[in-house]
Amino acid sequence: MEYVLTGRIKEIQATETVGKNAFRKRTFVLEYPGFKPEYTDCTALQMVQDKTDILDGYRVGEQVQAHFNARSREWNGRWFTDLTCWKLERVGGEGAEPEPELEPVTAGPDYGDEIPF
Repeated sequence: MEYVLTGRIKEIQATETVGKNAFRKRTFVLEYPGFKPEYTDCTALQMVQDKTDILDGYRVGEQVQAHFNARSREWNGRWFTDLTCWKLERVGGEGAEPEPELEPVTAGPDYGDEIPF
């Protein structure tokens, strides 16, 4: 199942390589509005394998939309949950994709007080 979270990048950690198979993972933290306006919440997400390089193009403070999957697994009676991001997009603000320019709207002919039909 896909989840989407929009927020500001608070932290980007270095890429880690673990295990015999050189599994790569990189964690980043998103900060977003909480249930009350005066508070914010933070969530750590991870990118794995070739997706870890995507974070090289982002900076702390950028507004982004993260698409991720949530997975849990059991190990020795304990449960662990991973939030694995597979797509990251800039949202508004500096560095975002510019919106396409629209053609200016021009006024129609001036008919004065007369009805044109």
